Formats: sequence, structure tokens, C-alpha cells
Amino acid sequence: MNLKTNKILTKNLALIKFLFATGMLLFFVGLAKWSLIQQDKDLHRMPTEATIRKAQRIIQENWQSNDVIRIQPTWFSSGRVGMLGFPALMTDELDPYDLHRYDRIWLAFDPTHADLAAQDRTWLANTQVMYEHSKWRLEVGTINQENVIWNGFDDIENASVSQWHPEQQREQACTLWSHESWHCERYNPWIFVGPRIEDIDDNPRTCITANAPAEQAVWIIQWDNLPRQGELEVRAANTLLGVRGLRGGPILFQIKLDGQIVENHIFEPHDFGFTHFDIEIPNQQDSQNELTLEIRISSPDHMDRFFCFTPQIVF
Repeated sequence: MNLKTNKILTKNLALIKFLFATGMLLFFVGLAKWSLIQQDKDLHRMPTEATIRKAQRIIQENWQSNDVIRIQPTWFSSGRVGMLGFPALMTDELDPYDLHRYDRIWLAFDPTHADLAAQDRTWLANTQVMYEHSKWRLEVGTINQENVIWNGFDDIENASVSQWHPEQQREQACTLWSHESWHCERYNPWIFVGPRIEDIDDNPRTCITANAPAEQAVWIIQWDNLPRQGELEVRAANTLLGVRGLRGGPILFQIKLDGQIVENHIFEPHDFGFTHFDIEIPNQQDSQNELTLEIRISSPDHMDRFFCFTPQIVF
């Protein structure tokens, strides 16, 4: 192959690269423009502020304790005009681990997103239409779900928390309650046990954060005098920050009831989303009536091991 041929090939390759880069640029510009057009169409389909305020006045006039607001679509923040101080459920899908805190849901939506409202309505009973407009509809319904008789997220302040250090063969009590969480000796913004809202599955979820401690130490979180009835439900997960982390080892997760191991599970570093555990509560006629629940969390390499869990008892 002579020098002239090499120059022609080089020029052709450069031209191909230029055309490819230009094409990709035009594609992404077009995609961005299309996305903006769709968002603009969505916004024009949504109700005016005056319409929303009429519906919100109905909510305010009929509000009861333990009510909560639900807007569909969830990205339509203007749907909460005048109601920003009121509790709202903003996850893409309603979370059964949160619903027990409320008695009724005010469901507000535009008719073009009626499919989303229909999914939410499956959690409701005795739904009543309170306001109807061509671009906005307001309903209220009673939450229909299992009876949650205890929830660990709500009761974390009554837990006893400690760390077991295997090398020293000693247990360290973590009795400092600071920044709404339990700490060992002094406040630590990363290593603590406390109720938080974490990104688990591209949704904000309430759960008890318990990131793996250093030096293979083991979190021990224990609740005593729990009701001995129904079923224990536990969900646990790496947070999205942990899934995306590049360091660290697996999370070792253990559940004990009355000192007996009922579940051992290993969460690999990139396991995504909640794992659920449903455990029948033993009925021990010869023992105390109250139940003891213990959760243990550790990792052989704690770097980037961001983790959370929530236990609850349903009946």
C-alpha cells in the first residue's frame, strides 16, 4: 500500500468519524428537544392553579388527623399548591411500609393519568369523589391493608443498640442518641443506626439505616417486649449508593427471635432492591408472652457498604 493510498484512507476515516460524531450530536439534540416538547404537552394538559386551589380548599375543610395527600403524576409538584405543610406520599408506587401511619388518602390526579390513580386506588376502600373537573379529580378513601401492630422504624428509639468487636471479643454499648440516631461513644455521620429516607430502588424509602461498621464489627439491634402474635415482616437492602459503590464486601444479615436464628442472608455488593422476609412468630406457651427481636449486620469489608432495613409485625 503506497503513501497516497494511506492518505486517502486516513482522510476517509476522519470523515467517517466526523459524520458519526455529528450524527450522534444531532440525535441527542433531537432527543432533548422531543423530551422538552413532551414535558410542555404534559404541563398544558395539567389543571390551572385556580382549579387546584379549589380542590385543596376541599381537602383543608375536610382534613382529619392521620390523613395524607397523594398527587398523580408524582412529578406534578404544583398539585400541592397551598398544601406543602401537609404530609404527602411521593414515591412512584405506594409503599405498604408507610401506609400504616395513615387512615385516609386524598388522591388528586388529572384524567390523562387515571391509570396511575387506579393503581393507588387498589389500596383504598370506600373511595368517595370530592371534586371533579375536566383536568383534575379529587377522591378520598380509607386505607385497606394488614393491621400493623408494631413497626421498627417508628420504634427505633426504644431499641438497644451495640457493636460486637470480634477481635477484642467485646460488646460495646451504643447509647448516644444524636441526630435522630444511635451512635457508639461519639456522633458519626456515616456509621449509626437510625430512621432515614434512603434511595433504594430509584425511590425514596423509609428504613432504618445501619451502614456496616469498620473492622468487621457487628451491629446488634434488639427490641424487647414485642407482641407475640401475627407475622414478622422484614425488608432489607443495599442503598442505591451502596449498589453503585466500587469497594467493600457483602453484607451479612441475621434475624433472631428469642435468641434463635431464624434467617441468615448475604447481600452481595451490587444486589439491587429490597429482599423480603416473612417469618411466623413462634407461640411459646411455656415462655414469656413478650417477644425479643434481634438484628445483626456486618461486613468483612465495610467500605461503601450502605445498608438499611425495616421490621414490622402484622396481624
